[in-house]
Amino acid sequence: VIFAGAVIAPFGGGLVSPGSNARLAMALGESGMFPKAIAALSPRGVPLNGLILNFVIGAVLVVVMSFEELVTLNGAAIVLSFLAGPIALVALRAQLPDRARLFKLPAAAPVGAAAFVAATWTLYWSGWHTTWVLGLALLTGLVLFLLMREKVGAEGSLDLPQVWWLPAYLLGLGLLSYLGNFGGGIGVIPFGWDLLAGAGLGLASFAHAYRDRLPAESVAANLREIEGEVD
Repeated sequence: VIFAGAVIAPFGGGLVSPGSNARLAMALGESGMFPKAIAALSPRGVPLNGLILNFVIGAVLVVVMSFEELVTLNGAAIVLSFLAGPIALVALRAQLPDRARLFKLPAAAPVGAAAFVAATWTLYWSGWHTTWVLGLALLTGLVLFLLMREKVGAEGSLDLPQVWWLPAYLLGLGLLSYLGNFGGGIGVIPFGWDLLAGAGLGLASFAHAYRDRLPAESVAANLREIEGEVD
């Protein structure tokens, strides 16, 4: 059962990822961050150029990095992206309290906080070697994003006051990973205390992100704009 799960689960992820990543590349092409050719669709409505781009990048990474390192880094990046979910949940509850919802999670705040802490522990367990490489990749992506944004003359605010919790969180996570006991950490913090420190970092960052959420008026304006585009 364990071996079957180890084969089936990555296969499912591999089946979904090419399509989702190609659509992400397509969206970047439409926004001007990537060349317009990346946004082109094939006669069957498939972002073929985006698929090819992702295949080339994936092939290069497989050659440059070991498979184990690549899987660990990819897993850590996915977990990092999950951090937005708990924050968005509790923030939207406060920003749009009266909006109709098909499903309303009970005890959203404690569940969201627990999920954030669990994700923090998972990132910490990835180890220092993975954490610093992931941080370098994020920094590189940020620089490229800002350069392309300036090049295309993108309009609109980046809502920077709502983002400052993230650099502080990443720096704290990097320090914890370096001082911790996994993946090349120097082991200064004893096991058990490192998990407590990770929980403290997660809860503090979760509270920081919630406190600095967008004002309800801005969220309502964004929602009207989106709904107007859909209509």
